[in-house]
Amino acid sequence: MKYKTIFLMMLILSFIFSFASCSNSKNEKNDTNTTMNESTNEAMITMFVMISSFPEHLDEFKFFLDDDIVGGLQEAGNISFLGFQDDTNPERLYLYERWENQEALNTHFELEFTTNVFAFARGGAEKAPPEFLYLEDLLPILNDNDFNHSLIAQNRESFDRATIINIDSEEREDFISRFIEIGTMARAEEGVFTYDFHSVVDNENTFFIFERWSDQELFNQYGNHLNELGEHATILTMDEFSPVDRQK
Repeated sequence: MKYKTIFLMMLILSFIFSFASCSNSKNEKNDTNTTMNESTNEAMITMFVMISSFPEHLDEFKFFLDDDIVGGLQEAGNISFLGFQDDTNPERLYLYERWENQEALNTHFELEFTTNVFAFARGGAEKAPPEFLYLEDLLPILNDNDFNHSLIAQNRESFDRATIINIDSEEREDFISRFIEIGTMARAEEGVFTYDFHSVVDNENTFFIFERWSDQELFNQYGNHLNELGEHATILTMDEFSPVDRQK
């Protein structure tokens, strides 16, 4: 069974990988760090936004964010745009976005449905300023089938998880090579919709992984390798909250 292949490989890699390992090339750049937009030769912008809402404003906050997502997906420079709610802390909301380039993102920030979100948040709805993680692809997107389009609008369920990982600088290159291998295998497996692997811009020792599996049972059987990272990882399980059809 194909699932066993990825599970066994992940298990082997988990045991082989050790945070005591060192790299002699810790300052070397990985060639796949940035995905380029072929039409403009500009860097694609990917970001993960973390928002904390006061409970009494949560439903209205989600309404504004949903409007922002719907509007954003109509923009020429948008590639994908997903909204999530944390499973364990429902007052935490997340946005996972891809834009063709910085100009496209700047345009998005100036449009009414986006400024409405900022105005509502700053008007007392948010517990703290949103956190923006700007991301560089370490496992580049190759075609449209790799993009993280909405499944909820298609009446298809998924198990979604984001993981933020902090490591020591001497382990960086070994960590990157091992998780590129894991991600490449994961993308080839039936039942794995998405496996995205990023470094965080301006913090080269922090990494971000977004996973979308067909269901949690499958994930529990074959995909819980990141649990091996222990205190190095912050794991976010979440549900897509927007009901609208956002498929391009």
